[in-house]
Amino acid sequence: MKTIKSKTEAFFKKANLNYLKVDEETLRIGRMGRYDAFDLFFYCKEKKRCLVLVGFKTALIPKQYRSDAAVLLTRANNCLSIGNYGMDDSN
Repeated sequence: MKTIKSKTEAFFKKANLNYLKVDEETLRIGRMGRYDAFDLFFYCKEKKRCLVLVGFKTALIPKQYRSDAAVLLTRANNCLSIGNYGMDDSN
């Protein structure tokens, strides 16, 4: 029987996607641009027979627009059943 991880890797290869093996159960796809970046982590939980996807998107927002961006993310989160958008204002 094929594992979730092997099926996921086969999909990545067929789609010509570059990926990294983070550990025994985690695969990662990412891209970095000049002003933004994203990372997708695929956690292959074989015992629970599930695949968990966690994504991170980074974008540089000028300080004068951060308050508006926070309001937008709060409104978007209100409509979500699972997951959320977040903002790190550490810069």
